[in-house]
Amino acid sequence: MGKGDKQRAKVIDFWRAVEMFEPTDVPHPTRKGSFKPVIELREDAPLPWSPHHRYQGAETPRPGRQWRHTVYCGVFPLESVQQLLEERFGRDDEDADDYAPGDAALFAFEVDHRGRALLESDSLSSCGWAVGRTLGVGPDSTEWLDGFEAAQERCRLLFEWLVTEPSPGPARALLSMASGEGFLELALGELWDLAEETLDGIRREDEEDATAEIFPGLGAEADAPHERRRRVLGPEELEACLTMALRISGADAFVPATLRVASRRISDANGAKEEERQLTVLQQRAAARDECDFPEQPPQPGESVFLNSFISEDLGRVAAAMREGDVGEALRTYLYSETECGSIDRVDLREEGQELLRRVLPQRMPLARWPSKDTHPLALSQQVAVNSIVDMLGDGAGIFSVNGPPGTGKTTLLRDLIAHVVVERALALSALDRPEDAFADSTGWSTEDGSITVHPFVPALTGHEIVVASANNAAVENVTTEIPAMKAVDEQWHDRADFFAEIGGRVLGKPAWGTMAARLGNMTNRTHFAQHWWQGGYGQRVDGRYVPPPGGMREFLKEAAATKRPKNVKATRWRKAVESFRAVVDKAEGIRAEQVGLTRLWNRMRKLEGSASPQDRAEWERLREQNRKAKERFGSHIPTSALLSDDVERELSSPWNDPETTRARTEVFLAALRLHQDFIEAVPGKMLRNLQAAEAVLRGRVPGEAPAQAVLSAWQSLFFVVPVVSTTFASFPRLFGGLGSESLGWLLVDEAGQATPQQVVGALWRSRRAVMVGDPLQLEPICTLPFTTQQALRRKYDVDEKWLPVWSSVQTLADQVNPLGTELVGADGDEIWVGAPLRVHRRCDEPMFTVSNNVAYQEMMVHGTPPRPPSQLYQSLWIDVPNREGHSEESWIPAEGQALKRVLTQLAGTGQEMSQVFVISPFRTVARKALGIAREFGVTDGGTIHRTQGREADVVVFVLGGDPRRPGAKRWAAKKPNLVNVAASRAKRRLYVIGDHASWSQLDHFDVLGSELRSWEITP
Repeated sequence: MGKGDKQRAKVIDFWRAVEMFEPTDVPHPTRKGSFKPVIELREDAPLPWSPHHRYQGAETPRPGRQWRHTVYCGVFPLESVQQLLEERFGRDDEDADDYAPGDAALFAFEVDHRGRALLESDSLSSCGWAVGRTLGVGPDSTEWLDGFEAAQERCRLLFEWLVTEPSPGPARALLSMASGEGFLELALGELWDLAEETLDGIRREDEEDATAEIFPGLGAEADAPHERRRRVLGPEELEACLTMALRISGADAFVPATLRVASRRISDANGAKEEERQLTVLQQRAAARDECDFPEQPPQPGESVFLNSFISEDLGRVAAAMREGDVGEALRTYLYSETECGSIDRVDLREEGQELLRRVLPQRMPLARWPSKDTHPLALSQQVAVNSIVDMLGDGAGIFSVNGPPGTGKTTLLRDLIAHVVVERALALSALDRPEDAFADSTGWSTEDGSITVHPFVPALTGHEIVVASANNAAVENVTTEIPAMKAVDEQWHDRADFFAEIGGRVLGKPAWGTMAARLGNMTNRTHFAQHWWQGGYGQRVDGRYVPPPGGMREFLKEAAATKRPKNVKATRWRKAVESFRAVVDKAEGIRAEQVGLTRLWNRMRKLEGSASPQDRAEWERLREQNRKAKERFGSHIPTSALLSDDVERELSSPWNDPETTRARTEVFLAALRLHQDFIEAVPGKMLRNLQAAEAVLRGRVPGEAPAQAVLSAWQSLFFVVPVVSTTFASFPRLFGGLGSESLGWLLVDEAGQATPQQVVGALWRSRRAVMVGDPLQLEPICTLPFTTQQALRRKYDVDEKWLPVWSSVQTLADQVNPLGTELVGADGDEIWVGAPLRVHRRCDEPMFTVSNNVAYQEMMVHGTPPRPPSQLYQSLWIDVPNREGHSEESWIPAEGQALKRVLTQLAGTGQEMSQVFVISPFRTVARKALGIAREFGVTDGGTIHRTQGREADVVVFVLGGDPRRPGAKRWAAKKPNLVNVAASRAKRRLYVIGDHASWSQLDHFDVLGSELRSWEITP
């Protein structure tokens, strides 16, 4: 490992340490009768699985369902962590003015409906442990954050002692037999021996029928080939689990000794499945102590309670791989040092008009485009970005960043890139003499239900996988639900755009033009997709008779496999399919060749101009006539020298993308999809087996020992029929956990400016090429760890400040390594380099466009919003609500609530569709109360500004609020242009700001709002 990779691994170690302090929320107690009840356990109150609890009486689940419980031990408020860390390391202005809401837990595990703990479901909080270490050994110790994995393992083993029999004695006695130090420091074997010696013969007080008391309703466990059983948990066991977690973590100084239980209903079928898994786990544990034979198959991975960062473990995996030299170019480039970034030769695309036009020359244009309207090509900056991505990453590896200010068409750009990738795979398909040549030697895996066979693709057909990932759930959902929808394709292509459209419609739940994308990520999404894509949905009962689902990809392949054709017929069909595809490609390439020829024609004309030779004059005239005909054919899409001097016209132009060319390029994409479908129909048996494997992967039914190549090949087969899948970064490690470095072809990161820099690491490691699309001048990442604690961790791991999550994002780090971009000026006056900027804005009317353009982009954007009918709404304005008395409830000002009611009443009175109104605020308290008022008027969307990133509405009402006693809150909101930028750019037609004009309009960035919006003081 080189010195550079060693330092890169240290950066990932630092980020993993940051993630250790990032817990997940646990649910709050609910009201009685809630469908998913959450209760605090009180002393002497019956436990939820007790026969005396209401869950076993009036709230018993209906037939076919049963309870499943999650026990949270040591519940503590998240803000207490922040406060403790600030007390230890100090507070800084970089931190937000308010604390993170919600609760976390120190330890948690699952319990079945009988009250027995589910083994391997337990989880120890890394945050609770890390804070305990911070207060204990302290950050000055070299072992400050070392040892969490060991603590986690000890916690699991002791937990299993406490909840199973035979154990070294009753649970309530186990922890009392050793001192705190001995409990933590004795080897597990020594602890076991001590426990057996100390507690020999001790059993529960009621020993007359101990088995019935400890194991009521044993079921299948009674017939197990060993003596191990899961005990029904009582208050003693729960208290013991809590005490164990407190002692191991050292967090008893700040974690209260509380117990909380969240309950939910599951199907009996899922309960029985988990029961079988528990039997296998128990047998495995017993076999490890030579009490019986090991099970024939190891237990399938179970679902543990998530208390910790979803990516922390994956960061450790990637850091270890990097130390072994197993790292791809995308991640290596992302982690460039300041010195490496400084050696990049940058090209400012705003200053280099000639370079822009050179990057969209016909020979650099991808063969395909998305089937949008042929008279609506990409704007110049969009096409420059697509062409540069293809040019710089297409045959290689690395990353590219696109700066997408609001309304500049980020999704439109990504669709064209998707079209290009699909066509690249189709070109590889068209080189096959026979469809069977697409496959290498088979592989697979075995399960209790039989064997799975996978036929891997040859290398030429791999590397085209596309994953859309984001920190933002809404972002990934929007991309992958929009792509297959009918409105994503222009009407002129509806009769020709069909890539398994019927199956796509079942997945999407509405008419679709194909199975172009899948929203995956968590198991719920994966199960939904697998069920509807593979089987066509769920069966149902009609008039008492079961009606199976209509059928999905599985039925399609089975029917195709049942159709037997002679080899010569299959060969002829394939040859004709390839010829048909090549004919469409040849047509597009022919147009491109003519356009390329034009540039040579102009060069020749320049050389002949002024020549006195009759032959030269004759040739010049002939070339001029060719040029005239070309101009008639391609029109204004032939670039002229005037574009070099007119920045606005240049940005609004679309060189070489005339309707004839865009039609031909669209036809290439549709023909590529047709060739994919022809291939699938030509080898239905192999594709059926491959996609059966893919379905098993989606549902989590792959054994841990399955060959990595088989799992990868299953994924590659899925991507063949579903070109794009999406996931959040949180779900990425579980979704693609079995894949190694550079296993995936393309990673497209949406809203990259909202992602902390560490969130993308696992996805980047598994990807060959990555495109980051976002905007550092819209909403930034949320990192609740105080700045001073981040600095302490940075110093411990000896890394530069550029890697601090509070100062960077996925977008900013990707921008720094992109040689193509432009410079903007940040809020602090420093220059910001942003990658490949998109400049034509097509969303907002005035004054919202000017507010956004001035407050964040130094007028970089060009207004390209198409003409719209006049609006009947009152003009955008600032509704001034002076707060001279300084009255507020936290940040909520009741008078602003009254003003909001008046605005919404006015909007409703004009007939405005209220679902097209957002009500937003910088502060959580204000957002919650304002949205409560807005719902009375039919408004369904809004909240804090973060919730509306990437979305738009006709009208935005921006309620400012602000506690006069806490001026720091307003200063925090005005520290950077991001909040004002996002708030203004959500509104397509109107923006109404409600707040104290005198106090807010004096602040940075809000002064632009104040100058662009007319102020109107509301009267009581």
